[in-house]
Amino acid sequence: MRVALPAFLALGLLSWCSSPCAALVSPEQLTVKISAGERSSGAWTLANVLKADASVHDHGVVLLRDAVSPALVAECASCVDVCFEQCADALAARGLKLVDGFAFHEIVHRAKARFDMQLGEGSAPSPLPAKLLARAPWTPLLRKVLGEDMATIFTGAVVALPGAAPQPCHMDGGHLFHSTGGWQAEHLPPHCLNVFMPLVDVTATNGPTEFWPGTHRAAAAKAAGPQWDAEPGVQLAGSLGDLIVPSAGTS
Repeated sequence: MRVALPAFLALGLLSWCSSPCAALVSPEQLTVKISAGERSSGAWTLANVLKADASVHDHGVVLLRDAVSPALVAECASCVDVCFEQCADALAARGLKLVDGFAFHEIVHRAKARFDMQLGEGSAPSPLPAKLLARAPWTPLLRKVLGEDMATIFTGAVVALPGAAPQPCHMDGGHLFHSTGGWQAEHLPPHCLNVFMPLVDVTATNGPTEFWPGTHRAAAAKAAGPQWDAEPGVQLAGSLGDLIVPSAGTS
């Protein structure tokens, strides 16, 4: 996964297709359209649940179109803006600027003009809208993939200011039991998913997230060789109201 985005709300929740050849997979194959009725009721059709679940299992990622109401996205964007301003003020109080290198529990400077910011970690209450936490729009998919006992393990925001450097290809998590089974470890169902909510319209101009479908399968990623990410990835340009849900082991 390679990211160059102005603003994302990112949530991790707990409980590589058989070849990581992105050229064989189009964005349309990774997309599920959520209807207005499904969005308002919180109940998806069985067909959409199964299609989204299959995309996560087969390709390691799915793009959910129109899954979140515009009003809820606006509330989340406002929350992230406030938290980022608070972090900037706290940094200034320590004599630090946003261009400086720093790493704190609340915010980390990852690259030029790019930041990872935590939201409500530890015992601190989450600043996110209560309706988002109580009735998350992605619940139908995550219950199908992870089970009813799934739990949120972190929430945060990826903030990229104008002129931000693109991130190199990376995984947000890793392959399960890789430390003991290595690249040939048995492929297991997803154990952790990320949920990305774009807080601005993301286009090819301002930097979509790029994925290599199939890389959630360790053996397939290894077989492709160390330079597999030199091949074109699949750019998933989420708009306001969309969700991008990759497995934690997808690059």
